Amino acid sequence: MAFARMWLPYGGAPADEIFEQFGMSTRRFREALWASVRATGANLSDQIALAAVYPRV
Repeated sequence: MAFARMWLPYGGAPADEIFEQFGMSTRRFREALWASVRATGANLSDQIALAAVYPRV
C-alpha cells in the first residue's frame, strides 16, 4: 500500500513503474492492492483515497 499511496498525488502509478516494481499489469496490481487493503483492515480514509485513484476490479 505504501507504493500506491506514494503515487496518489500524481493520479496513480504509471503502468511502467508498476511493472518495474512488481512485475505485474496495472489490473493485477489493483487486485493485489485491494486484497492487501482487505487483509490489513486499512482505515476508511485510506480506502477512500485509494479508491479514487485505484478503482476496485
